[in-house]
Formats: sequence, structure tokens, C-alpha cells
Amino acid sequence: MFVIEYANGVAEDLKNIRAYKRTQILDSIDAQLKHEPT
Repeated sequence: MFVIEYANGVAEDLKNIRAYKRTQILDSIDAQLKHEPT
């Protein structure tokens, strides 16, 4: 199993985005990395 490590400041940036959009972004990152982890 892999762990996604985000850069410093990402959490702060995501706080400024609406919850619905934030979920879409994080789900897209997760889906992309499952298919192309590098």
C-alpha cells in the first residue's frame, strides 16, 4: 500500500476551496495515482 504525501501548504490551500470541489480534487489525485503512481 502506498501513502500520498502532499507538499507543505497544500492543506492550507485546500481550506480555501469549497468542500465539494476539494473532494473532487482529492478524488482525482487518488484515481490518477492508482493508475500512474510515478
